Amino acid sequence: MEQRGALLILLFSFLSPSESLLRVTVPRSHRAPLGTNTSIPCQFLIDYPPFNPHYLLIYWYLNDREILNYTTKVRTSNRRLSINSGSTKFGKASLDIADVHISDEGQYTCSVLYTPERRDRNVYFHVHAPPRITITNNVVTGNKKSALTASIHDFYPKDLDVKWLREGEILVGGTKLSPQRNADGTYRVTSTVTIVPTEENRNQSFSIWVQHGSLSVPLQEDFQLLYEDLNAPNRTTGRTSLPFTCALLIFAARDLRKKSIFSDDVSRSRSFIPTKNDQDSRSKWKNKKTFRTSESGEEDNTSRTSKYLLRNKEKRRF
Repeated sequence: MEQRGALLILLFSFLSPSESLLRVTVPRSHRAPLGTNTSIPCQFLIDYPPFNPHYLLIYWYLNDREILNYTTKVRTSNRRLSINSGSTKFGKASLDIADVHISDEGQYTCSVLYTPERRDRNVYFHVHAPPRITITNNVVTGNKKSALTASIHDFYPKDLDVKWLREGEILVGGTKLSPQRNADGTYRVTSTVTIVPTEENRNQSFSIWVQHGSLSVPLQEDFQLLYEDLNAPNRTTGRTSLPFTCALLIFAARDLRKKSIFSDDVSRSRSFIPTKNDQDSRSKWKNKKTFRTSESGEEDNTSRTSKYLLRNKEKRRF
């Protein structure tokens, strides 16, 4: 028996690659939500004993670019990627990805080498992120055209279907802008529908309905209309508008400042009592003025002297 087993081992060692019994299997595709941990399956089977781990090499490629290899230990430049080395002896070469990013999406290749054989298998990895809905405007004016708007955000991939409903019936005229890309690779989009609300619509239920590839069932957000009273501005908020309030505060502050300045001037004029320094400065000012007048020329002094002599002459006459 021992001789027969040795002969079988020797026979398997001389098999050509076409006669090999190394098989590698992967699914056609794999999906995972954004931000989660996942494992892309890859299994291999070696039908001839004994299994020698030193003959095993595993490579993983993303879009034909090597991202990880394994011999006796894992080598990769991406810390989020790994292989469970303890599972390789059970024929598992699955790639573990932590904290899935949008950039992780693409075609992966699981390549298993068991000397001298090699098998490559491709699997496409899809990343998805479900949308979220935020109603950005449900305030309307009765019997006038009013726009209902909503933001659908944080979804991937970018294709989605949006409908507006009233009591479960589709509203015509809904529009959707072109999706915009976020920093993390997800998308956002704004949708609008225009209606002419009546009193009958006041208690009715309105909805926005979203279908996306990441959802098993459509997403729906229900809401009711808020009617704006044109005779009472900002009745919906119950507060005075901020610009109007600021204007009132500014005018009040200016008026208060004017009154304060006027009262200060009056109080100063009533309470002013000249001090000795004030009297000295006033007399100096008078002397300075007189001095400046005397400097104006001899003609002024002569005229004053003539007037004085003329007055004395008139007095003598009488």
